[in-house]
Amino acid sequence: MPGTLFAIGGAEARQRQRRVLEAFVAAAGGSDARIAVVSSASSLGAEVGEVYKGVFTSLGAQQVISLRPESRAQAHDPDLVAPLGEVSAVFLTGGNQLKLSSFITGTPFGDTIREAYQGGTVVGGTSAGASVLAEHMIAFGAGGATPKQRMSQLSAGLGLLRGVVIDQHFEQRNRYGRLLSLVAQSPSLLGLGVDEDTAAVIHDES
Repeated sequence: MPGTLFAIGGAEARQRQRRVLEAFVAAAGGSDARIAVVSSASSLGAEVGEVYKGVFTSLGAQQVISLRPESRAQAHDPDLVAPLGEVSAVFLTGGNQLKLSSFITGTPFGDTIREAYQGGTVVGGTSAGASVLAEHMIAFGAGGATPKQRMSQLSAGLGLLRGVVIDQHFEQRNRYGRLLSLVAQSPSLLGLGVDEDTAAVIHDES
């Protein structure tokens, strides 16, 4: 049975209440949680990986590792791919979502995340990391409340969540228009807007 997805809208509290991240660690197994942090989207990837390592460890996770492919070639490296099969959760940080589609989508690294999820691994992402969870990902687009043609553009995501397109920082960056424009262009898609420090938690019952 597939695992649980956490689509986090970004800017989640990491130092105070940390309710969203606490729920993620709990779903990953609590004190037995083994989490892989994937910070490829961030220009400060190594530092961001260490930040989340500290947060998840302080929340009781047994083990936290950092995996950061920075090219498609690295995403084919068996030494980077293999640990994904040994963790109970994968967490994708924020940053530039085009880096995720460029570096990870359609590679053994991305395929292994999908296979792990299908086998029950919890997968979460914040901001850009939330967008890439879906089959179709918003690559870029303008803010604003009014939908307009060509306001945004889709790219390929990891495909863990089908038939849905996820937008993040939703209320805070006024992204109603771009999500509505995408759903209008592709009525088969469900638009899911997630505010900051909030998570959409998705359980696949199939």
